[in-house]
Amino acid sequence: MKIKKYIVTAIIIILFAVFFSPQDVLLVKGERKNILVFPYKDKIDFTIEYTHSVEKTSTSETFRAYSGKENIVLLSTKFVGQGAGLPSEIDKNFKHQDNFFIVDNINKDIEKFYIRSSVIAKYNLTVDNKVILLYKIFKDGELLEFKNVKYFRIKTYLLQLYSKFIP
Repeated sequence: MKIKKYIVTAIIIILFAVFFSPQDVLLVKGERKNILVFPYKDKIDFTIEYTHSVEKTSTSETFRAYSGKENIVLLSTKFVGQGAGLPSEIDKNFKHQDNFFIVDNINKDIEKFYIRSSVIAKYNLTVDNKVILLYKIFKDGELLEFKNVKYFRIKTYLLQLYSKFIP
């Protein structure tokens, strides 16, 4: 009987330790309580693709979040347009490839950033080779916040469960 108590106690302690251990998460949060969470180890890369509102051309930005850091790092941008937005001075990080202008190795730290969901821009997010159509999850014009956070595993699990019910 005493051994069962120790086993049950050990199981409870292990479950508590697992559920309440911290975990790195990429968080996408909308104004209407819609939320997407992407837990990761070490680092996570993600890309936001959209149609440029003025030029109506394809644009993408690639980011990385690192474990233990609060910031998100802008890695590169890729766009078709030839007008505003091109660098005024060409450097080794700028190239023209397959009809796209690409700026690589930007490596700019961003604490968090925001975009507005848009059925015109049709924002989509690619994480772990999975494409998520943000404009279908979040209301048109809704402000979306992207940030790198640390949550307890239980909170991450519950948020993931909740996000499965988002239309």
